[in-house]
Amino acid sequence: MSSEPQAFGADPKPYYLAVAALVLLEFLRRAFLGYVPDDFTAYLAAADVFVAGEHPYGSAIFDAARYNGKVYNYLPGTLWFIAPLAWLPTAAAVALDWIARVAAVGFALRVFARRIAPDIKFQFVLLIALFHEPLTVDLLFGNFTSYLMGAFAVTVWAAHREDGWGTRAAVFAAGLVLAFKPFWVLGALYVLASKRR
Repeated sequence: MSSEPQAFGADPKPYYLAVAALVLLEFLRRAFLGYVPDDFTAYLAAADVFVAGEHPYGSAIFDAARYNGKVYNYLPGTLWFIAPLAWLPTAAAVALDWIARVAAVGFALRVFARRIAPDIKFQFVLLIALFHEPLTVDLLFGNFTSYLMGAFAVTVWAAHREDGWGTRAAVFAAGLVLAFKPFWVLGALYVLASKRR
């Protein structure tokens, strides 16, 4: 009894399993093996200095225990959002960051796949994203782009939903994230304006 050969990539399970293994390995590396992403040390050090009542944009950051050569270069108002990092042990902070980062990227890829490429199977969208070097570098080195991408995806998602308090709250939260790099707000405003939201 012969069966028809399955089309390449028709079964998404191997792809999802491979990505899940990579996600788990990175979580273990952060939570238990002491890995701290280089760029993320800027947020940790700035939070420590800010909560201690000192000026994170001055020389005080150079004396912070978690400073690793990266300075905090975001707007002063964003310090309130990163302040809770000061109360977390480093391993917990980087592990929670990994979970939040993976969730933001996963959500963004789902939204973009549905809106931009609905005919492409999601496992291929996922692989293309992981082979895209800037995104992979951001994931591994702890910059802020993953969160900005997630926030932008929230505006795309909200632009296609019925207006309501939940949608408005999600867009407001996305706006707070986009405040870290305000030029990202332009794209989000364009998406909402194009749908008259």
